[in-house]
Order: sequence, then structure tokens, then C-alpha cells
Amino acid sequence: MKLSAQSAVASGGLVLAVSILLPILKSISGPTLTGAKVGTGALLQGVANTASYLKEEVEDFVAETQFERLKKRIDSDIT
Repeated sequence: MKLSAQSAVASGGLVLAVSILLPILKSISGPTLTGAKVGTGALLQGVANTASYLKEEVEDFVAETQFERLKKRIDSDIT
């Protein structure tokens, strides 16, 4: 397989371009990935907070409903 001068120059240019661009891309992607991790963590924390809030609201609703039923039962027994 013969390598022409044009192919050799193109290959050399490609190697040079990759060696220059790889560190740049790596430095750019680092903060982006870190930002994505932070954003994902914040999103998951928000979901966990919302789930906790909803759980408390449902528990309060169930407790209030049970109290009202008990109150009605006691009132009907008294009357």
C-alpha cells in the first residue's frame, strides 16, 4: 500500500487536529457533565421533596377522615 504525499499530509493534519481538539473538547465537556450531574441531583431532590410533601398531605387527609368518622360514630352513639 503506497501512501501518496497528499494522503500523508492529510493524515498528518488529521493527527494534529485531533491532538489539538481532544484536550479542548475534554475541558469543555467536563463542566457540562458536572453541570448535568448537579442539575440531575437537584431534580431528584425536588422529586424527593415533592413525594415527601404529598405523603404527609395524604397521611393528614387519612387521619382527618378517620377522626371525622370516629366523631360521627360517637355522636350517633350519644344520640
